[in-house]
Amino acid sequence: MESQIEFLNSVIIDLQRKNDDLKQKIEKMVEASLNGNNMEDMDNHDSMNGTQAKKKVPPRLFCDICDCFDLHDTEDCPTQTQLPDSPPHSNFHGNRKEERPYCDICEDNLIPVFLGSDVVSQTGIRTENHPKIHAKFARKGLAARLNFSSEFKFEKLRLPGGLNSLWFYSIQGLFKVAFDLYNREEQLAVIESLQELWKSRLKDEPLSKCYNLSNCLEDNRCLIPVCYQAEEPRIHEKLASQQIHGIARVPCSLSEHNYCMTSQEGPSVSVSQDTEGNDIIIQRLKSLLGICTSSIIILENQLMKTIVALLDVVGHVFSGHNFLVNMIESIMDLLEAVSHLQDKDNPQKEASNVYDNSLLFEAIVWDEYLTGPFGLIAQYSLLKEHEVEKMFTLKAGPLPSSDVKNIIFFVRPKLELMDIIAENILREDKGRFMQRDFHILFVPRLSLLCEQRLKDLGVLGTFYYREEYRLNLIPFDGDLLSMESENAFKECYLENDQTTLYHAAKGLTTLQALYGTIPQICGKGECARHVANMMIRMKRELGRSNNQITPVFDTLLLLDRNVDLLTPLATQLTYEGLIDEVYGIQNSNVKLPPEKFAPKKQGEGGKELPTEQKKLLLNSAEELYAEIRDKNFNAVGSVLSKKAKIISAAFEGRHNAKTVGEIKQFVSQLPHMQAERASLANHTSIAELIKDITTSEAFFDNLTVEQEFMSGFDTDKINPYIEDCIAKKDPLLKILRLVCLQSVCNTGLKQKVLDFYKKEILQTYGYEHLLTLHNLEKAGLLKAQSGSRNNYPTIRKTLRLWMDDVNEQNPNDISYVYSGYAPLSVRLAQVLVRPGWRSIEEVLKLLPGPQFEERQSLPAGLMKKRQQGENKVMLIFFLGGVTFAEIAALRFLSQLEDGGTEYIIATTKLINGTTWIKSIMEKLEPPPF
Repeated sequence: MESQIEFLNSVIIDLQRKNDDLKQKIEKMVEASLNGNNMEDMDNHDSMNGTQAKKKVPPRLFCDICDCFDLHDTEDCPTQTQLPDSPPHSNFHGNRKEERPYCDICEDNLIPVFLGSDVVSQTGIRTENHPKIHAKFARKGLAARLNFSSEFKFEKLRLPGGLNSLWFYSIQGLFKVAFDLYNREEQLAVIESLQELWKSRLKDEPLSKCYNLSNCLEDNRCLIPVCYQAEEPRIHEKLASQQIHGIARVPCSLSEHNYCMTSQEGPSVSVSQDTEGNDIIIQRLKSLLGICTSSIIILENQLMKTIVALLDVVGHVFSGHNFLVNMIESIMDLLEAVSHLQDKDNPQKEASNVYDNSLLFEAIVWDEYLTGPFGLIAQYSLLKEHEVEKMFTLKAGPLPSSDVKNIIFFVRPKLELMDIIAENILREDKGRFMQRDFHILFVPRLSLLCEQRLKDLGVLGTFYYREEYRLNLIPFDGDLLSMESENAFKECYLENDQTTLYHAAKGLTTLQALYGTIPQICGKGECARHVANMMIRMKRELGRSNNQITPVFDTLLLLDRNVDLLTPLATQLTYEGLIDEVYGIQNSNVKLPPEKFAPKKQGEGGKELPTEQKKLLLNSAEELYAEIRDKNFNAVGSVLSKKAKIISAAFEGRHNAKTVGEIKQFVSQLPHMQAERASLANHTSIAELIKDITTSEAFFDNLTVEQEFMSGFDTDKINPYIEDCIAKKDPLLKILRLVCLQSVCNTGLKQKVLDFYKKEILQTYGYEHLLTLHNLEKAGLLKAQSGSRNNYPTIRKTLRLWMDDVNEQNPNDISYVYSGYAPLSVRLAQVLVRPGWRSIEEVLKLLPGPQFEERQSLPAGLMKKRQQGENKVMLIFFLGGVTFAEIAALRFLSQLEDGGTEYIIATTKLINGTTWIKSIMEKLEPPPF
């Protein structure tokens, strides 16, 4: 037993000894690994010969500053304590005994610039057109041309033949070119690379058009460091913003610096055998060069520019390569310089203006639809003052022949117009001595789709300017603004296209910038809600401080056209409204039959009557028209009769003029009296033309049916008058207006009645109008009555839309404009002012679209305090169009003594029932076979 215990003790002691040995071995292995030994060395610790394993050599010391091993570590480098606070002068490969000149003043005022050829190299613009692009940005202070001495040479830069000048862009110019001409990826690259530089140079002054370095290269007091990379096409330069005396070039990518300096010696001209034929020119140049170097010539700045421009022309002649295009550009610069010179004998007399040169004449090619709106803001005489020599209408085929240099297209962003423009350009005569420059302006907004179409047609690169002209709101009168967007209603309510709404919000934002923030925004309808949201977002995104202009408008009312579909369908009965209904007013102009306006003697004796329509301008500038335009037509006759008596009495006053003073006074009033008589004659003729129509049986029957519908009589059954009109195949627009009017006044037609009307229309006028009927249903003008009751009687009674007793001569309610019907839209505006929409909340729920009200905060002290008797101003914006009758009703409210509010009207389009329905109709082209 004892022997067994001893055996076990020996085993335990042996195991304990082995464990201790293993533990020591593990500790030595860990220590060896930390000293850098490998695995084989660690296995040799317990070898039989007892030799100790070799330790790995510690890591070598390395200094990042000295770039050497084994001396010291970077942290212990003694060079760090010896480095000066400022870097030493760079090497100067001129005279090594002289230190490189350096100017502290100019170094502090350096402006970074970018080589022009690199800036526009990827824009797709032809190389020969680059100088014109550079000149365009130079006029804005975003680019400059540096003219160097002929002795000054660039390394690794190839200049145009005959020239020793380069174009450079400021950082602002680079960003402008990028956002005008680069694609989105390139724009993003510019922003990411240069945004910090751009931020730091926001306060830089604009560049001058030209910096002449020819006469100051010998003075090396001030240098311009020019950095470039041989591998990259981008060249960055720094241009001294003050006086420039010399030039130096620093090729940063090379190991050494190489400075290119002009010789300090006098001028010399070497003549080779190849140029002996130019002896006369060379001798003249030698003579001029000798005069310049042998004497001090003081030249005024403008004369210096003229001489430089003249030398540029000579340089282009000798360039030999594409010299004609560049020479034309230089000649224009020369003319510009000469135009500012003054005659020494007569300092008051300036030389001929540069714009007398035909190279600057322009021709405008108009999208025909834009000629009317632009005619309201810029007459041809004004355009002619700005070098517009000719104007053409955009049409297929080649452009008319003319001697102008610049062709400017004013067009709407429509793809079909891009096809016509491409045809105009592609059919241009390429053999012309002077090639035309093409420009395009999109109204009101540039379209990427249109640019892509032009690119597909191969003409996008021919346009030097592709800009947009944001013509959002056009002033038609002192209280009337219109966007004149012809398809606004269709785009908003049928196609769900919010482009027009964006332009409306943009126009209203511009109005707020000019006339102050509008404190209150009210609205009714989906589109109105969208416009209000966009306005608020645009104001927030601008991120500017609060507008410090005292607001002119107290309230903005946004109204959807589909809130009041009834008013445009009814026949307007004001003087201006009837002119629009019968003859159509386009951009404040109307074309009338010539018979009534021909002189009485012209129709006698067999003389032919005029065949060309009489065109008249209708606006408030004409006193008589301003007085009668908003009156009910039945009241116009008495006003014209009274005016005729007043004018006749005024002319009779000539018999009472006895003294010289009285005769002189009469003569001074004569032009005004003659203008009044001519105006009276015109409107008397217009009234006669309209009276011939309004007294006809057809007009009376049509008006009777309309008023029956609006008063709620027989709106739920097939109307016999409409049925007869279809049978007689009256104009389709007349039928559609009546059917839609009945549908709106009944909140939809019974299915049986609707099917009858649709069947009769399609069978009579053709099945191609099926899409038109579908559009009318989609717009809510023609629909089947749902299970709900007719809401129109409730709306009519609550808002007093129908008045039985109407005083058309001296009205006291807005219902006079339709001889009984008060426009729903105008009544809503009237109720908003007094007593407020809270009083009609139940009725507003019956109308389509949401109702909303927004408040915009104003800075303290800008809230206008109204004086006693001073009216508030409300801006009403009709989204989808407004009629002249509604405008007349709002003007009537403005003139009420106890109204307290003045109304300004804005709209997307001036409409009547016919033009409105026509914009919704679907135009189907007949098949080509």
